[in-house]
Amino acid sequence: MEDDKRTITINDVTYQLSDLSEECIRELTSVKFCDEEIMRLNFKLAAITTAKNAYSTRANELLPKDEAKH
Repeated sequence: MEDDKRTITINDVTYQLSDLSEECIRELTSVKFCDEEIMRLNFKLAAITTAKNAYSTRANELLPKDEAKH
């Protein structure tokens, strides 16, 4: 059986998937989903931050220079 050979390592301990309960496997699947979603959101945040910085730079370039008041 293929599942007998599949393993997962958590906290430096390797477990065979066939030894884990269905509930445990569901929880681990949820952890994996969360990790992937965090990674996706971090990429999205990086892209949006880059765009924001570009907009801010361009807006600063377009501000009137003669009438700057502090």
